[in-house]
Amino acid sequence: MRGVSLWRRTTSVATHGGAGSCAVRVVPGARVDMAAGCAGAVLAALGVLSVCAASSSGPEVQREAGGEAEWAEPWDGAVFRPPSALGAVGAVRGPGTPRPGREETVDLPVLLWWSPGLFPHFPGDSERIECARGACVASRDLRVRSDPLTRALLFYGTDFRASAAPLPRLEHQSWALLHEESPLNNFLLSHGPGIRLFNLTATFSRHSDYPLTLQWLPGIAYLRRPAPPLRERAEWRRRGYAPLLYLQSHCDVPADRDRYVRELMRYIPVGAGCARRGAGGAESRAGGGRATLRTLLTAVLCPAQVDSYGKCLQNRELPTARLQDTATATTEDPELLAFLSRYKFHLALENAICNDYMTEKLWRPMHLGAVPVYRGSPSVRDWMPNNHSIILIDDFESPQKLAEFIDFLDKNDEEYMKFLEYKQLGGITNQFLLDRLKHREWGVNDPLLPNYLNGFECFVCDHELARLDAENAHAASPGDIPVPEPHIAQPSHMNCPVPTPGFGNVEEIPDNDRKEQDLQKYI
Repeated sequence: MRGVSLWRRTTSVATHGGAGSCAVRVVPGARVDMAAGCAGAVLAALGVLSVCAASSSGPEVQREAGGEAEWAEPWDGAVFRPPSALGAVGAVRGPGTPRPGREETVDLPVLLWWSPGLFPHFPGDSERIECARGACVASRDLRVRSDPLTRALLFYGTDFRASAAPLPRLEHQSWALLHEESPLNNFLLSHGPGIRLFNLTATFSRHSDYPLTLQWLPGIAYLRRPAPPLRERAEWRRRGYAPLLYLQSHCDVPADRDRYVRELMRYIPVGAGCARRGAGGAESRAGGGRATLRTLLTAVLCPAQVDSYGKCLQNRELPTARLQDTATATTEDPELLAFLSRYKFHLALENAICNDYMTEKLWRPMHLGAVPVYRGSPSVRDWMPNNHSIILIDDFESPQKLAEFIDFLDKNDEEYMKFLEYKQLGGITNQFLLDRLKHREWGVNDPLLPNYLNGFECFVCDHELARLDAENAHAASPGDIPVPEPHIAQPSHMNCPVPTPGFGNVEEIPDNDRKEQDLQKYI
């Protein structure tokens, strides 16, 4: 096998900074071209890149009044670029920089990335990684798949297809799944037989072996950003903008969110004496120039109370051509964030309903000081900064009741501001959230912790080293030590039920509706 010097395991290593330390090397001007899986994107690596064997928390500082623990965080108010598995590029200590204290070596276990476009190292196809329990070799060279040293295959869930699985499966190999997305990307993984193909998982679920639940939340400081003054938002309203925002270009998803928003638009009140517009301006587009003129006059005299931007139910354009062009602006663009922060409420509906699946649709409004009107994770309350920070759509018996509550808050500043109390000193009272942020084994833009891609790789490495030790112990004393039991992933590691209509019943949906297609894909 080529590069045999990489495939060695250290059994005597002098740790540097303890088992929880993270080695770092600086690569000035380093760049990398990497096929980014199905997207085929070209990614640039960071100049400072960290080893995946890192400590599980940053340095803790003084506890605030009200039970809110704070610790040093890397986020400094700059624009947060949400983590992506295809963009979480890192590098580990290379083969030419061994740790001091290495005395005795044996063959290293190999971790083979079966989704080679996700390989988080450069250059080349193999890289030695140093983790908490020892060393492994990460590789994307598919030719080593059958080698006895190849102990684990790592799959990216979006790319996984049963028809392309590496069969027959080898008895000595674990299968590890990285899938931070919802079932929209791969319904197979929402079924028991699909998820149980894997031994180890890194998903959004807290029950996953390596949970990525808070992948869109950099830290407490991100939530604590001050909200714009109400007087600024009042001025925004006087200029004809609604209190409620819907920003969405991914239409017709399993959660069927557009169907609910369309119904909600019927009940959000408009100005007295105004004719109600059709949701999303659909009638105006269908009715030609005369209808378009009528809609424009209505928009000026009787502005809608839901401003919908993007391709789904659109009734307004973003303020500049640059923001309207998705090739030049992103949803984390500073100019866009400044614009979105003027809205008091944001409709935040996930593309799928799964326990613990929470994305930027939830955290971004909270960062900007808006109140999320949320539908998504049924367990979302477990993760909120306090028990009064979001409006849950499913708490209301109908879109009409929800519309009435939003209107009440919009007209009562004191009641509205109660939803933003978590931004005050000591306002974050959820100790579960604080503990999970403090003790997670990966970070978001954190120089002290690995990104979750490298972190999961080391998690798998440590698991395989432990499994090797258990197998060796059994071989040495088979009568006293049993064969180690395999670890199998469980349905709770995804926990996504069958999609249901966003509003109404399945029986009311026409046969040619996109929702019917989603149900068929799931089944």
